Order: sequence, then structure tokens, then C-alpha cells
Amino acid sequence: NNTIKIISKIITVLTFRCYMFLDDYKVRYKTIPFAVYEGVSIYKNTSVILHQHKEIEIITILQGCAEFYIESNHYTAKKGDVIMILPYQLHRIVVSSTENTRYNCMCFDLNIISDKHLVNGLETSTLSTTNLIESSKPYADNCFNLLENAFTCYKVASTGWELEIIGYLSLFFACLKRNNLILKPLKEKTNKNFGKEVIEYITKHYSEQITSFTIANALFMNNSYFCRLFKKTFGSCFSIYLLT
Repeated sequence: NNTIKIISKIITVLTFRCYMFLDDYKVRYKTIPFAVYEGVSIYKNTSVILHQHKEIEIITILQGCAEFYIESNHYTAKKGDVIMILPYQLHRIVVSSTENTRYNCMCFDLNIISDKHLVNGLETSTLSTTNLIESSKPYADNCFNLLENAFTCYKVASTGWELEIIGYLSLFFACLKRNNLILKPLKEKTNKNFGKEVIEYITKHYSEQITSFTIANALFMNNSYFCRLFKKTFGSCFSIYLLT
């Protein structure tokens, strides 16, 4: 029985990782690169492993709360809050079993926005914005409602829904600009490129036998230095990260 449980867990983990690294959410793209997901956690622990992607991810908390780990920052998001995960930011989510939690998640390619200076800035990290919009902020309700409207447009898919979504997202980013939330970052995240390179390597080689030595060698690093930097960046040692 224990052997079966272990095998089942390994299969589940590998399946999840394959979908994650193949950007499975993209199969939900319709006519524009925009996809949504409804998250529900009913009195159970839920977590997503640390990962990153090119697309921006925005989450609206409808009920309960969730813990978000984005780069080196930790946020507790509650009902009415908005979480924004910018392109290539390392992130994970943890939902505890203390209460029911519901949230809407949307993931999209920023290129659907017409402001190319903004798009390029957020994708290259020359511009940044807050990861958490708290419900107490005076502009929070407007931001929350615009995002929920975009989410609903996708679900209903009435004629012209694509233009409506682009319109709501444009108004959302306009609200961020109007409230001085689109800024040049104060400093670069020193481990960001390292994390991106590791994720890209695993994405390309996840079907192979991967060790810290193979990735360290591919990144032209000493193995012990790679392991130390990996733990600092991802929060766990490499071998545990691959199996949990």
C-alpha cells in the first residue's frame, strides 16, 4: 500500500509539473491570449509550487484568504484584495484549511494592451507595480470591479467579449497609472535571472534525469554555489523541489 501511495504521489507530481512547464492554462485561450481559472479551497490545505511564466497573472480574492510568496516578498491577501504577479516573477500560493477560500485568477499576455511602453517595461522589469492592492485603498473597489468584469466577459463570451476584456484591462492599468502605481523599480532583483534560467532549463529537460550537477554545469556554475543560490531563491534544496 505504501509503495502504491508513493508511486501515485510521484505520478501526480510529475503530471502537475508537466502541465505547469507546458503552460497548460494556455489551452484555455480562445481568440485572444487571455485565460481564467476559478480557485476553490474548502477546508483543506492547497499549495502551488514555486514557478514563473511570461504572462501576467492577476487574482481577485472573493472569500477567505491566501498566502502569496512573490520573489522575496510574502503577502496575505483577503476578501476584496487583488494580487498581481508580473512576468517572470517567481511565485507560489498557499491556502490553509482554516476557512473556505475562493478566488478568480486570470492569466494573459500583456501584448493585448495597446500601451507598448507599459507592456515592454513590465516584461523587462524596467517598470514595476505593486503585487498587492488591499481592499482598504480608495482605488481598490474600482480595480477589483474592472477585473471581475473582465473575468465575467470571458465566462459569458457574448459577441465582442474580446474587445470588452481589452477595454476593462486597459481601464485597470489606467487606474494603476492614475494612482502612481506604475513605477521604475528601486533596485533589481539579483536572483531573478538565476530563477528564470533554472525554470527555463527544467522546462526544456523535465522529461530527462535532472540533477543539480547537470543544471549547474549548463549555467557554468560550481555545484555547491548553485545549490546555495537555489535554496536562497526557491526556498528549498534542489532535490526536494523536484519531488515535492
